[in-house]
Amino acid sequence: MKYLYAWGASLVLLGALFKLMYWPGAGVMLTIGMSTEVAIFFFSGFEPIHDEVDWTLVYPELAGMTDEEELRKYRKGAGLEGINSEDLKDIITSVMA
Repeated sequence: MKYLYAWGASLVLLGALFKLMYWPGAGVMLTIGMSTEVAIFFFSGFEPIHDEVDWTLVYPELAGMTDEEELRKYRKGAGLEGINSEDLKDIITSVMA
């Protein structure tokens, strides 16, 4: 469907270009492009709604969690604490070997 949006928009822009340049067939091009967009937007209304991602799982601050100690515990428990330079050096060395 995303390609259809771009295709329809390109027709509208082409029709607008024809209209701005006073080229023949501009009215027809613009009508075809706008009609295509109308059809695309009509059918896009029937697309299923996408699930919303719960960003609070990654950024607990969004859920109102502000206590630094609590955030540190949360990140450590979720494996989001980070990596120290020695571990990173070991990983890079093992990959390069």
